[in-house]
Amino acid sequence: VPAVFVRGMQTYLLDARRELTTMPTEPAGGRTRLIGQLLAQNRIFELAAERNDAPDLARVLRAFEPILVQLAADDIAPEDAESLRRQLSFELNVMLTKLSSGTSKDATTI
Repeated sequence: VPAVFVRGMQTYLLDARRELTTMPTEPAGGRTRLIGQLLAQNRIFELAAERNDAPDLARVLRAFEPILVQLAADDIAPEDAESLRRQLSFELNVMLTKLSSGTSKDATTI
């Protein structure tokens, strides 16, 4: 997997995590719009992962989509939205850790 792709993916995941932490709990507060943007970006990176021969990463990104769709629902209770937000933040952290460890392994083998 090209290093430039990995760096781009790390940036996306860091931005997504930051956006989720500051995400309003109410749909009127912009949550639905924010989640729509994250969904669009997630789909772009999923496609990029497939094209960069990173099927495991593409699969994880596909798994994020149902959580994002649930978060975008207007009728989700704030406590449910918070629970999903925490779950997704955890998953983003796991992916960031995996990408970071892969990058450092690549750097030490060069």
